[in-house]
Amino acid sequence: MDVLSDQFTVRTARLADAHLAGGGRVHSYLCDLDRSAPLGAFHGIEVPLFFRNVGIGPIPASGPAFGPAADVMGSALAAFARTGDPNDRRAAGVDWPAYENTARTQLRFGDDGFEATTRFVDERIGWWRGVSTSARTDPWGLAFATVSDAARAAG
Repeated sequence: MDVLSDQFTVRTARLADAHLAGGGRVHSYLCDLDRSAPLGAFHGIEVPLFFRNVGIGPIPASGPAFGPAADVMGSALAAFARTGDPNDRRAAGVDWPAYENTARTQLRFGDDGFEATTRFVDERIGWWRGVSTSARTDPWGLAFATVSDAARAAG
């Protein structure tokens, strides 16, 4: 269990669930690139990929998986901006399924390629189920837990 990573995963799942409950569509991803590097897959490492700026900047994101990831994720972002759906025939044949609260599927991209998976979110949500949060300890937790719980009860 990685408490710092879980903060992002659990909060993102709560936000996605709340957006779904409000009638929105969600596509979620998990950037798992560069895990063996000293900084690992740190928060924000994926941003250059969406804009195809691989190897540029003060902490250049580079490595064999970054080029293909930039092609797919850059195409997905452009498709999302055009149509509201990140799936695009130019996105190297990678299918990015919608996230649903019954199947919290994320597109995981890592050093070993791409996969659609629910295991990371489901594992981490399961680990933290029953752990109480408050506006003091988790400013998002209180608001999104209420919306998510109501959506699940209704669905």
